[in-house]
Amino acid sequence: MSFPRRAANRFRLATIFRGLNDSAAEAVAWEDYLRLPGAPAVACPALPEAYRRAGDLGQALRACERCLALDPENADRLFDLADAYERSERSSEAVAL
Repeated sequence: MSFPRRAANRFRLATIFRGLNDSAAEAVAWEDYLRLPGAPAVACPALPEAYRRAGDLGQALRACERCLALDPENADRLFDLADAYERSERSSEAVAL
């Protein structure tokens, strides 16, 4: 059985955690949201940003890569990944994007 409100609840939960400045919990909520079948990629760029605020640049980078994979033609996701590469001192990969 499908629970159509589950996606909306995860979205709200992530938004609540952001308002509470709990970036780690926000990231977990966005991860749960993205795992739901048919969930749109609105978690991007919120997911990598939550990881950045939580101080986990490695997870932020991986989230940017996953987000770009969800929508490879999205210029904003390309920029986000290039920015994550730059922050990770991987300039050649950033320039390539």
